[in-house]
This record gives sequence, C-alpha cells and structure tokens, in this order.
Amino acid sequence: MMSPKVRRITLRTLAVLPLVLCGFAWVWSYYSTERITYYGTNRSTGVQIAMGESHFASMALTSDPAGWVYVQLDPYSDFARHYTGVPHWQILGVHFFWGAHPYSPGVSAVILVIPLWLLTLAASVIPAWMWWRSRMHQTPRGFPVVETNASD
Repeated sequence: MMSPKVRRITLRTLAVLPLVLCGFAWVWSYYSTERITYYGTNRSTGVQIAMGESHFASMALTSDPAGWVYVQLDPYSDFARHYTGVPHWQILGVHFFWGAHPYSPGVSAVILVIPLWLLTLAASVIPAWMWWRSRMHQTPRGFPVVETNASD
C-alpha cells in the first residue's frame, strides 16, 4: 500500500510527464526531423515530428511489408508540405488530408498534421487543473486577522 505522499508525488509526476515530453519534442523538432513508420501488409502507418509539427500518416502500400522503420532526416525536409496544397480541412495550424498521394497516383493517403504547440497546450491542462485543485484546499497562510471594535 502506498502512502498518500508517495501516491501524490507519483500522480503529479505522471501528470507532468506528457507536458515535458511534448515540450521536448517541440524544441527537438527544430533541430532534427524524426520519423517512425510501420510498413504492414497493405498499409504504412507512421508518425513524424518536423519544424514544430507532428505528422500522423497512413497510406496504402504497393510494396512488400518491411516492419518498423526509423529515419532521422534534415530538419528542413518536411514530407507533409506537399499534401497541404489540397486543403481538405485546416484550422489553427491543424491540417487534414485524405485522398490520392500527389507523387504516386492511385495510392490513397490519410494525413493529420498537428502543431506541437497545440499538443503541449493540451498536455498542460491536467497539470494546471491538479495545481489549481491543490491550491483550492490549502488553508490560508499568514498571521491571523482579528476584528477590533473602534470603541475600545
């Protein structure tokens, strides 16, 4: 059985961890482009961070499955830019593309581009709520204020 203090520290650490990881990915995306993709039987599914954005892509395959592939690219090679030429859906830097691959006709692709600032902001909601909630239950600190009568 965990003590309340250890449980509180564990929960706070787990709540802050996504915020730290998103912030690190946001900063790292300006120094390096990282892509990890799984090439399955009929589709490839991958995630990439590049230049302050995260790209989630799924495409139909015409080749044999290869399994997991990790690629580190130049930070200025942005593979999802040519998909955003056809704006299917775009708001606050979030792009959504669904259609034929521009360089491979007949290959269908689904791409979602989310800015890392938006993921970092979303990851900060739970730690901010936990901090606000812990501040709500604290007793006021300072010296006690006692009301005096003016006639005394």
